[in-house]
Amino acid sequence: MPLTSIIVHGIAATIALAGAAGATAVPAVSSTATPGADGRTPDVGSHHENTSGLVTACDPFREVPPRAQSRTVDGFRLGWLPPGLGPTVSDFEYEWGGVAFTTRVWESGSDHSGWDVDMQVSVLRGDRLHDAAGMHAFLAEYHERDPETWARTEFDHRGRPGFRTDSEVFWLARPGVVVSVDLDRYRFPEPAVARTACGVSEASGAQVG
Repeated sequence: MPLTSIIVHGIAATIALAGAAGATAVPAVSSTATPGADGRTPDVGSHHENTSGLVTACDPFREVPPRAQSRTVDGFRLGWLPPGLGPTVSDFEYEWGGVAFTTRVWESGSDHSGWDVDMQVSVLRGDRLHDAAGMHAFLAEYHERDPETWARTEFDHRGRPGFRTDSEVFWLARPGVVVSVDLDRYRFPEPAVARTACGVSEASGAQVG
């Protein structure tokens, strides 16, 4: 069976529903994912990088126009998906630390070989996410990481403040609302997580806080 526990501590870890302190989860509808539009590995061209070589801004990626296959997660449109994502897609809603999560998970594999999480996209909503510092502090606590050393590389999401690791990009879409994209770095090239994140935009008519 595909993953049924909630991914709450990064792409490589899960927590069982009964074992999540202060967390509740409701599995939603599963569906089939649509591959990326061009079927090719992202070409980032010239881009902003830090000394570790990570893409740190959306400059190299053009705005992605809405397409029929675009999907939305809690009011945010996913304009580009990495080619090769697994076809099994599940949506979850849960709460942790006073923050509400809406998460979509892509999985690949089979009952015979086992299932792997390829990517997850989460929209977080809560008063603790009032600014970039609050966002970073909350996610460091959520991932059980040292905030002084974890995800210190800044990421500019088209003018919105964010941070990144080698596999995750997250940013403050507006006060109280954060978007996170977490991609399996062992299966997908590094620029793919930045390109996926930069393809995310707030859907027309979404609630403004």
